[in-house]
Amino acid sequence: STVASVLAGHNILKFIEAHGTIDGKDVVRIKDTFFIALTKRTNYEGATQLAFFLKEAPVNASFKAKPSFLN
Repeated sequence: STVASVLAGHNILKFIEAHGTIDGKDVVRIKDTFFIALTKRTNYEGATQLAFFLKEAPVNASFKAKPSFLN
Protein backbone atom coordinates (compact mmCIF):
# COMPACT_ATOMS: atom_id res chain seq x y z
CA SER A 1 0.00 0.00 0.00
CA THR A 2 1.04 3.59 -0.59
CA VAL A 3 0.94 6.49 1.84
CA ALA A 4 -1.86 8.03 -0.24
CA SER A 5 -3.96 4.86 -0.07
CA VAL A 6 -3.52 4.56 3.70
CA LEU A 7 -4.44 8.22 4.33
CA ALA A 8 -7.25 8.41 1.74
CA GLY A 9 -9.99 7.59 4.23
CA HIS A 10 -8.97 10.39 6.58
CA ASN A 11 -9.85 13.31 4.26
CA ILE A 12 -6.51 15.00 4.89
CA LEU A 13 -4.86 14.51 1.52
CA LYS A 14 -4.54 17.53 -0.74
CA PHE A 15 -2.80 17.56 -4.10
CA ILE A 16 -1.12 20.41 -5.95
CA GLU A 17 -2.63 20.41 -9.43
CA ALA A 18 -0.67 21.01 -12.65
CA HIS A 19 1.07 23.41 -13.32
CA GLY A 20 1.70 24.15 -9.67
CA THR A 21 4.90 22.94 -8.04
CA ILE A 22 5.95 22.82 -4.37
CA ASP A 23 9.21 21.63 -2.87
CA GLY A 24 9.13 20.93 0.87
CA LYS A 25 12.51 22.62 1.30
CA ASP A 26 10.86 25.89 0.27
CA VAL A 27 8.31 25.84 3.11
CA VAL A 28 9.05 26.92 6.68
CA ARG A 29 6.55 26.92 9.57
CA ILE A 30 6.95 29.41 12.39
CA LYS A 31 4.16 29.09 14.97
CA ASP A 32 0.90 29.48 13.01
CA THR A 33 2.40 30.88 9.81
CA PHE A 34 3.84 29.00 6.85
CA PHE A 35 6.38 30.92 4.76
CA ILE A 36 6.61 29.68 1.19
CA ALA A 37 9.57 30.65 -0.98
CA LEU A 38 9.00 31.16 -4.70
CA THR A 39 11.98 29.44 -6.32
CA LYS A 40 12.85 27.32 -9.34
CA ARG A 41 11.23 24.38 -7.50
CA THR A 42 8.17 26.17 -6.06
CA ASN A 43 6.12 28.39 -8.32
CA TYR A 44 3.40 30.97 -7.67
CA GLU A 45 0.61 28.62 -8.70
CA GLY A 46 1.79 25.89 -6.33
CA ALA A 47 2.24 28.38 -3.47
CA THR A 48 -1.26 29.76 -4.05
CA GLN A 49 -2.76 26.27 -3.97
CA LEU A 50 -0.88 25.39 -0.78
CA ALA A 51 -1.98 28.66 0.88
CA PHE A 52 -5.59 27.79 0.01
CA PHE A 53 -5.26 24.34 1.61
CA LEU A 54 -3.65 25.82 4.73
CA LYS A 55 -6.66 28.09 5.33
CA GLU A 56 -8.57 24.96 6.37
CA ALA A 57 -6.14 24.36 9.27
CA PRO A 58 -6.52 27.38 10.12
CA VAL A 59 -3.04 28.80 9.77
CA ASN A 60 -1.57 31.68 7.80
CA ALA A 61 0.53 31.48 4.67
CA SER A 62 2.90 34.02 3.20
CA PHE A 63 5.01 33.71 0.07
CA LYS A 64 7.54 35.75 -1.84
CA ALA A 65 10.46 35.39 -4.22
CA LYS A 66 13.96 34.93 -2.81
CA PRO A 67 13.14 35.24 0.91
CA SER A 68 15.97 35.73 3.36
CA PHE A 69 15.04 32.61 5.38
CA LEU A 70 16.51 30.40 2.64
CA ASN A 71 20.02 31.80 3.09
